[in-house]
Amino acid sequence: MRYLFLILAFFTFMACSTVEESALHGRWEGDALKIQLNPDKTAIFFNGMAEVKCTYHKFGNTIELINENNKVIFNMRIQELKEDKLYINLHSMGADNVKELKRVK
Repeated sequence: MRYLFLILAFFTFMACSTVEESALHGRWEGDALKIQLNPDKTAIFFNGMAEVKCTYHKFGNTIELINENNKVIFNMRIQELKEDKLYINLHSMGADNVKELKRVK
């Protein structure tokens, strides 16, 4: 029984695909929301009111933006990356608040 649980957990983990971090590098813009994710883990975040320079941490499909005091200032879950469109769920604004961001070249 224990082995069955481990096997099921392994396949569940493998089925949950994560977006490669390198695919997220660049500048993304949507309605009143802009994010730039750099390879050196720095980021620029604009929420319609202020531009904030910060760092980011990605684990799984979740990205946390972290200020200079090492406090999480914003988090989002990646729903899907499809060509040059990034769909994110904004945790802090509700469970089903999915936004579309487009890659700026």
